[in-house]
Amino acid sequence: MTACHNEAEYRSAWKRLVTLLSPGGVLVAMETLEESRNEVGDVTFTTVPITTTVVKESLKDAGFEILKSMEGIYMGEGHQVTDSNKWHYTVARKI
Repeated sequence: MTACHNEAEYRSAWKRLVTLLSPGGVLVAMETLEESRNEVGDVTFTTVPITTTVVKESLKDAGFEILKSMEGIYMGEGHQVTDSNKWHYTVARKI
């Protein structure tokens, strides 16, 4: 979801995504937090630096009930394609 240009687009993306699930359908998502860039091969993309609060609010506003939510820090070498080392994991159900 880091392809969004601003927070409003990010929130809108969740509202579109929820329409793909049946009532009671479950979503599992993991996102990088406070990221401003992401590299794929030789291409660098700018991203929206979201927070845990924005993730949770966006999901609730889109019609999800959050079942589980965790935040953590990437360990090791795997996060070198981004300028963030924080992540957020969510399990949510469509209401």
